[in-house]
Amino acid sequence: MSRIKELIEKKQTAELMVEDMHIFVDEILKSKSDKDIVSLVSCMQKYGMSDAEIYSLAGALAASGMSLNTSRELGYCVDSQSVGKFSDPINLIVMSVLSVYDIKFVKAVGNSYAEKGSTFDRLKSIKGLKIPAVLDDAYEIADNVGVMLFDAKNIAPAAVKLYNICKKHNMLVEFIIAATVVANKIATGSSLVIYDIKIGEGSVLGLIESELLAQRLINVSGLARINAVSVITDLSWPISATVGYNFEIQEIIDYLSGAKEYPNSSLKTLAKEMTVCALMSSGVAKSRTNAVELYNDAVTSGKAYQKFREILEYYGANFDSFNRTNKFVDTAVSYVVAKQDGYVFDIKLLDLYNCAHEIIGSGKSYDKNAGIVLMCAEGTPVKKGQKLAEVFFSLDNKKYFEKYKDLNDCFAVSEKKPVVNNLFYKVMV
Repeated sequence: MSRIKELIEKKQTAELMVEDMHIFVDEILKSKSDKDIVSLVSCMQKYGMSDAEIYSLAGALAASGMSLNTSRELGYCVDSQSVGKFSDPINLIVMSVLSVYDIKFVKAVGNSYAEKGSTFDRLKSIKGLKIPAVLDDAYEIADNVGVMLFDAKNIAPAAVKLYNICKKHNMLVEFIIAATVVANKIATGSSLVIYDIKIGEGSVLGLIESELLAQRLINVSGLARINAVSVITDLSWPISATVGYNFEIQEIIDYLSGAKEYPNSSLKTLAKEMTVCALMSSGVAKSRTNAVELYNDAVTSGKAYQKFREILEYYGANFDSFNRTNKFVDTAVSYVVAKQDGYVFDIKLLDLYNCAHEIIGSGKSYDKNAGIVLMCAEGTPVKKGQKLAEVFFSLDNKKYFEKYKDLNDCFAVSEKKPVVNNLFYKVMV
């Protein structure tokens, strides 16, 4: 017999306590129907959730799986978390720069939340790279290269189930996101978490709710004795200039090595801000100016590039096998071009990513040569026939031809110049 009804009755007149949240988590784990879970979440939404309640829920969700204390085992360590419809490869830059300054970076990776373009997806695309199945091995690698990557499947399983139930029923409200995200961080045990909350086309919430979530994450993390910073960024266009896991990783290699410029990328801007926050919070940097100097030196000196390479090789990757700057072998190239003079008014983010994923494919139909390189940004003035994007694909990739028109429709050119928002909306500490 479900005890959810008892919790619903109590929530109508009082706050739910720690023991109530453990009852809720037990019901989540054993429930075969979503109905009662959704009913309680609806009740929580109606009557409101305090920071203390969210912290209690996060703690109960964290206790449903494996509990680590990486800060005790490794010393001061940093984690980062993107909250939006799409993730980006920022983590790969952040971890490389932090490791230059002996700051450990910890990341549980997996596809349990079914987000598109997760860190796990990107890592899987690197031939030979393996996430350790044994935690002791992950700790050992972290001691050597400063980065601990480990399988997330036993981290807060109740949080995964609750998140996916709410997503399925269009109930991903801010307190559910806050509780499930912080549950993972409690279970991991990092010293600092940098949250990147997306607004705009790539947001999972509206602007007001996103700001509330950003503050909630700081407050609830604080109750869990985890330092936190929230960076609110506008994901109304692709953060990187590339779409496709192999291409995104190549963009990072080219950026860190200085091999190639991607003028339409915001990747380095966001990576710098998140890394600067970590350098300041850790005490390694004495000021923001000092933190910026440290970041710039790590990149321009090539130290971050060497760390990036070293990290991937420690995790089993053959770096030279996938580093292909300007080496596109057996690859067809096509272009999206402007249909008129004017300005790039809108790059339709959701449509672009959906088209790219269709062309790239997965499983047996995965095309390792497929990807997109943007040659414009929103607001770019263009002439009719000017190239807007470069599209790579294998010669036998039939999906490209099926998606060609849809891909072209992702780029809207208008005589009117659009208002382009800043990448950073707000940084909260």
